[in-house]
Amino acid sequence: TQINYAQGLFIWIFNKAWFNSLPADLQKTFRAVVSEVCAKIRAETVKQEADEINKATAAGVMFFKLSDADMATLRKQGDVAHKKYAAEINKIYPGDTYKPDNFLKEVEDFMGYKP
Repeated sequence: TQINYAQGLFIWIFNKAWFNSLPADLQKTFRAVVSEVCAKIRAETVKQEADEINKATAAGVMFFKLSDADMATLRKQGDVAHKKYAAEINKIYPGDTYKPDNFLKEVEDFMGYKP
């Protein structure tokens, strides 16, 4: 079943203090380069997925697309994992310098996550 779930899921982590220590022009350049590289990797990922689906289809694998209603159910049921692991994801460790109230929510909002 195709659910278009894992395409391009990756997180880049950079040291915030290091980034903030850069002059504004380098911060701007750094952001632009990271954005360009992310877009390139995303395009490569889409192509790789299409290539692998084509190979699998040629080998006799059948793919099914869920209806919008079934996808909504899948999202709703999958949200259980977000709730179950939220406390662990949001846990603050002694060496953490970034201490948001709800890191998972920040990531969900940034990604446009909607259960």
